[in-house]
Amino acid sequence: MDIETAIGIALRAHTGQTDKAGQPYILHPLRLMLRMETRDEQLAAVLHDVVEDTAGNPSPIGIADLMDAGLSGHALEAVRLLTKDEG
Repeated sequence: MDIETAIGIALRAHTGQTDKAGQPYILHPLRLMLRMETRDEQLAAVLHDVVEDTAGNPSPIGIADLMDAGLSGHALEAVRLLTKDEG
């Protein structure tokens, strides 16, 4: 997966969300992404909240969806580990 695809997924997932300061939520994962060095780190940073933030949506994005979109390896594992589950 390329960075542009990951940003697009994150943008769709966070559309309409705001942070505690009222700013568009997408700015949070983008700021984290810019602080990372490797491609895998950047991918994981921009996608780290996608799964848990869309869990209650009519069209949730799951780990399998990210795999289907081309996310793999260390970045996929990082997103999986960073995703809070109900347990």
